[in-house]
Amino acid sequence: MAIWLARLAIDRWRHNAGEGADAEPTVLTTETAHGPRIDAANDAGLAAGAKAGMRLADARALCPGLKTGSADGLLTAGGASDCTSVVEAERRLSR
Repeated sequence: MAIWLARLAIDRWRHNAGEGADAEPTVLTTETAHGPRIDAANDAGLAAGAKAGMRLADARALCPGLKTGSADGLLTAGGASDCTSVVEAERRLSR
């Protein structure tokens, strides 16, 4: 069995950022050999044209005021236990 949580990174960012986090277009990025690549975008970022897999420079051409955060920081800050607790919470909600 596999579980795909397509918006887990941005949902976790939104939870940590607090109320009003979706007010401005924001993306989470990962460094690659060719520059930052977008891993996730909030609703305002998606509406502005940013999408997963896009280079940050291309997204900034569409939306110059785009805010960024590190997707790597989200993955290392909480560790596996946070991911496990999210999956367990999802499981309880689906019952």
